[in-house]
Order: sequence, then C-alpha cells, then structure tokens
Amino acid sequence: MVDGHQWIASMYARVADTPPGRLASGLADALNQRWGVRALQWVCLEPNAQADRRQILVDQLPAELPAEGVIKRVVEAPADRDLHEFCLLQEAAGAARADELDAALLHAANAWSICNRYARRGVGAPSSVVEAAPDTGRATVDGEGRILWANPRFTALITDRLDAGHALESLPFQLRWSPRVAAGGIIWRGLHFQVRRNHDDFDLTVREARQDMPAITEREWAVVRELCAGKTYRQIGETLHMAPTTASSHTYKLMDKLGLRRKHELIQWCQRQAVRVR
Repeated sequence: MVDGHQWIASMYARVADTPPGRLASGLADALNQRWGVRALQWVCLEPNAQADRRQILVDQLPAELPAEGVIKRVVEAPADRDLHEFCLLQEAAGAARADELDAALLHAANAWSICNRYARRGVGAPSSVVEAAPDTGRATVDGEGRILWANPRFTALITDRLDAGHALESLPFQLRWSPRVAAGGIIWRGLHFQVRRNHDDFDLTVREARQDMPAITEREWAVVRELCAGKTYRQIGETLHMAPTTASSHTYKLMDKLGLRRKHELIQWCQRQAVRVR
C-alpha cells in the first residue's frame, strides 16, 4: 500500500532532528492519524532487564480499559533487538488490517531505537540524514548487512542496480570490514560506498562512482577501451603488444576495483564514463 509505505518513510525522516522522547510522542500521534489508534501505552524493555527497569515511552491509556477494542503487541526492534510492548485502543472506523498495524508498530519501534541509540552515544541524530546532498545516499546497516535505515536516494541508487528478484532488505553484497574498506570504501556496480564503523553497525554514504573514481592505470584504460570496441583478449594482446592472459588480468583487476562481476557491466560502466574508443 503506497500510503502506508510513505507513512513508514516519514517516521524514519523524523529521526534526523527529534529527541527520543519527543519522537515517541510524535509517532504515537502519527499512529493515531494514520491507523486510527485512539490511545496507547508504549513500553521499551531491553533484553534481560528487570521488569521495574522498563522505560515507558508513551502512556495515554485510561485507568480502566474497555472490554473490547484493546490490542496488545510485542515487537523486537531490528536496530538493537530491544523489545517494545504496545497496548492500544483502536477506533473501529479506522481499524487497519492486523498485518499493516504490526508493520507500523515494528517500524515505529525501530525508528525510536535508532534515534535513542544516537542520543545515548552523544552524537545526536545521524548527520547524514540532516546534511545529505541531493545526490548522496545514506544508510545504516547492522553487522550482517541488514538495512536498519536508508534515505530515499540510497534506496533509489541500489534498487536501480539490483538483480531481478532481490528485495532491498539487506546490502546486495557482503560487507567485510578491513583497513582497506575504511580507507577507500567499496565499489559495487558503478557506485562508491564510504563506510564508517559505528560500534556494531556501519554508516554508509553512496554516490555514483564517477564522482569518486578509483585509481585506474593507463594500461587498464587501454585494455578496457579495446574491450569496448568489441575485441577479444587475443586481439587486444596483438594491438597492445601483451599476452592475452595479461589483457584478461587487467580487465578483471579493473572489474574488482569497480565492484563489477561481468564484462558487460564493465562496458556499461565505461559508456557512462564517456570512455572513448580509439
């Protein structure tokens, strides 16, 4: 449902400049407006915490609950695995399907958890959300590559390059943290990802790779130009006075730098870079 997706996206947009307490109240109001929730109690419980350490985020319930119309849910926020307990009253006229309401509560809990995590670390909301340039995608992923939050530009850049049937729930490549990744980022299908480790998670920024060109040798350029002209490795070797295996090696080294897996992807990348065939 498009309206539901837009509503969920708007929740994550509030993470940027809203303190956790105000965010919870704002999300409660949004649940009321979008899903017909009349009143709710929202409690966050960290795993293994004692019951008296529960954090009550919102408490709008009357002292006496009616006999009907009370809904109780417990969801786990993907951002930090905290449990969120919801007890709510829903207007009959605005009642949503159970699966739609469950999804809304899950994303509300996750948005609050992300906001609270940054607040606890003293860094405020992700600066990427507030200061992102229009051409910059931003996201936070966990250690297994699951996407916890992403701005619309990140979603658009990745979705355009996904293989058929791949849902954008996690990164389409394996994120392996290393000094090389920290210094130079990751190239994948013509996109350049800069990666910053944030405790157990990773903050990503992504742009078209032409804005952050990896170091490409003159020999690699020469080989790829011939490849774009439709030549075989044997023909490239004859033209550039090298062995066919050397031409192949240059090609695959360049593909590795760009995060590409197939030669036709390399040719498409070259065309986007306006590489001229001699």
